Amino acid sequence: MTPRHDHNHVVRRILIRTAVSVVASVATTLLLVAILLGIDPDRTVSVGYVTLVMVLTGTLCSTLLAAGMSYKSAVTLKKLTQATAELWEIARTDQLTGLLNRRGFIEAADVALERARRENIPAVALMCDVDRFKNLNDRFGHDFGDAALVKLGNLLRAQSEITEMIVGRHGGEEFAALLLGKNAEEAMQTAEAIRRACAAEHVCCDGTSARITVSIGLAPSEREPSLEALLRDADRALYRAKDAGRDRVMLASEPAAA
Repeated sequence: MTPRHDHNHVVRRILIRTAVSVVASVATTLLLVAILLGIDPDRTVSVGYVTLVMVLTGTLCSTLLAAGMSYKSAVTLKKLTQATAELWEIARTDQLTGLLNRRGFIEAADVALERARRENIPAVALMCDVDRFKNLNDRFGHDFGDAALVKLGNLLRAQSEITEMIVGRHGGEEFAALLLGKNAEEAMQTAEAIRRACAAEHVCCDGTSARITVSIGLAPSEREPSLEALLRDADRALYRAKDAGRDRVMLASEPAAA
């Protein structure tokens, strides 16, 4: 729709609503005058009575119009609020996995990390991705790759339902999480559970079935003051896990192992 059409549409709506208001006011006035004064044109009435009728008529018309406009405004505001909430949700949600996207995760994790530090709660950042993801795409196709990402996303979501953890798709095949209320050792156990669960079941898509593995890097919150630095440390640990053979969990402070 062009700006001109938008302008014409607005003008038409204003004219229609104005006409409806005028017709409603005139009809209401005539009805009240007929009820209060009668329909005899030769009837004699006092000026005070006429004044009272006009005041009552004007007040009633104004009240009805104001109520109608208020109701319309309330309905419009409710629709705008719902639309805004839906757009906010869409802007922060990964459409493939249903998890938070990078933007949504950073916003939620920043708030959670600040609360954890304020309340002296341990927190650990987690970065993980599917091993040899490009090879999976090349060998089985992008639909299989998407199915692998959905599987990992579901595993992370399931884990977040039993422990306090914010999860998001950080980009491509990489996922990020912030575990709250767990120290490094406990976070390692959680990450190992995710790794084992991923390796335990095959990904099936269009008749193709294959096992996938994930590598995971962890970084405790006491290592860095900011979420950005914490995720960077976890990402480095992730790539050290890949260099060490993949399908494993690596803590940021650990030396690489063969």
